[in-house]
Amino acid sequence: MPFSSDAVLQDEDGRSVLRFERVLDHPVERVWAALTELDDLRRWHPSPFELERRVGGQIDFLAPEGNAFGCSYVTAYEPPRLLAHGWGEDHLRWELTPHDSGTRLVLTHTFDDRLKAARDAAGWDLCLDGMAAWLSSHDNPAPTGEAAIPAGWSELNQAYERRFGIVSEDATPPPNHLAARDAAVPLLMFTGDAEEAMRFYCSVFFPARVAQIERYGADEAGEGTVKHATLQLGDRTIHCIDSPPVHPFAFTPAISIAVRAASVDAVNGMFARLSEGGAVLMALDRYPFSERFAWVTDRFGVSWQLTFDGAGDPR
Repeated sequence: MPFSSDAVLQDEDGRSVLRFERVLDHPVERVWAALTELDDLRRWHPSPFELERRVGGQIDFLAPEGNAFGCSYVTAYEPPRLLAHGWGEDHLRWELTPHDSGTRLVLTHTFDDRLKAARDAAGWDLCLDGMAAWLSSHDNPAPTGEAAIPAGWSELNQAYERRFGIVSEDATPPPNHLAARDAAVPLLMFTGDAEEAMRFYCSVFFPARVAQIERYGADEAGEGTVKHATLQLGDRTIHCIDSPPVHPFAFTPAISIAVRAASVDAVNGMFARLSEGGAVLMALDRYPFSERFAWVTDRFGVSWQLTFDGAGDPR
């Protein structure tokens, strides 16, 4: 496939900057819609988003099925000419200006890891092709969702590596995309008391509930204990199981569940309940990093770090 020559890599203030420039045969208003309307973004953008249309507004990036899996903030918003926002640890700036009967689009992508420049340049090259095709009412030439690497990316990536002087063996590979927002969740393995523990946690935290539970059957080891269960603490999911075999290991404080409480009183109450029959690893107190904090291991062996950071009701 032909190699695009419109991507330029520069260094600015210690960061790497990719700059793309495209001329599109569509008015500024139509290109602006393709940059900001979710239905349009889904046809070409690698991470479609919904945004609060103001400087400082939140921007929520969406997984293919439509659930937000990450967010950032709008840093510039001047419709229909300028949109800038965070993108993970990176920053994207989109500028539109009239050009003859169409639009000149300039994309500036600023980031720290220079070794991913070829990877991202190849991705944006194909995504911008996808935008142009969508604006012209043609089928999108390549899948561009978070779950797919577009066809032709490998060839472009290699060409950009040569152009930017990046050795393939040193280049940062594409990220491994998760299937959904809750694709990576904690799983707690108990040895017969998973259901008791979950009911206990539901009495400690609010809101909390056992959303699903499946038990081992009569013909299985561990009959009646938890084969798999889902515990909801606020909007977070924790999976729980009982293990019929005995293992030479247990829970470790090296991995804790961190809970941000709404008030000092809430931390105090959680600490009182969780520390009963357990162990206090850091005393309930005020610390330089928290208005109220405690680190405890409960009677089931699960470690909890409880904190009130000063935002909300201090009581």
